[in-house]
Amino acid sequence: SKITGSADDGINVFDKATLTITGGTITGKKQGVYAVGSTVTINGGTISGVDRGVYTGYCTVIISDGTISGRFGVDAIETDLIISDGTISGDLLSVYSEYSTVTISGGSFSTGDQHIYSDNSTIPLTLGENGVGARFLGGITVRCATLNEILGEGAAYWQGDKQIIPADNATAIFNGDVVIKAYVAPVHSGWTEIDGDWYYYDPDTGKPVTGITRVPYPAQTINGITYAPDQESIDYAASKGQTFIDETTGLFIFDEN
Repeated sequence: SKITGSADDGINVFDKATLTITGGTITGKKQGVYAVGSTVTINGGTISGVDRGVYTGYCTVIISDGTISGRFGVDAIETDLIISDGTISGDLLSVYSEYSTVTISGGSFSTGDQHIYSDNSTIPLTLGENGVGARFLGGITVRCATLNEILGEGAAYWQGDKQIIPADNATAIFNGDVVIKAYVAPVHSGWTEIDGDWYYYDPDTGKPVTGITRVPYPAQTINGITYAPDQESIDYAASKGQTFIDETTGLFIFDEN
């Protein structure tokens, strides 16, 4: 095994070496930590590189704390990477993975471009021991995968108290921090009758819609006439008692009663 430094890298790790970092400051002109064929555990400290904070190939890497930064925060090639906490930032990418297995159950991630790049990798975003997973500052963006593909079982994307259900091909959520929390199945979804009154519930949050809102036309039979979803002509206001503004756009007014 071999652990050294170089003119370009803060620490070099080769040949089945084992490196544990618990504190201190490590910097490199290229990589803060460059590891090949070794085991690296990061429990603290500040690691930075102009190119990559941590750059690994054919390794096992466990990150439970610390601050890591670079053009790429962490770059993992054919690596088993486990991130449970820490602060990881990348000017271009927070986490780049190629032919790797990456489990992210915590930590804070920020970037100037992409949070996660998944090239032929498996990246489940899972829940931590406290039931909360990673936090992605400003939103989350992924490349070479979709948001749903990298989401672990039982987990969901949340912005504040709103659960976000991405479209099948979505690769980004913007306009605010995104936190991985437990998925909560909506109690109600879409058009719902309660005690003789009709409401429209947001399918993502399960909360009733209020105010002036554009929603899909309901697919059901009203007064003997069967209407399809998004049908352009429907006497829904008279049938259900909601104020119906525009039959071509689906714009309704809902009150809280």
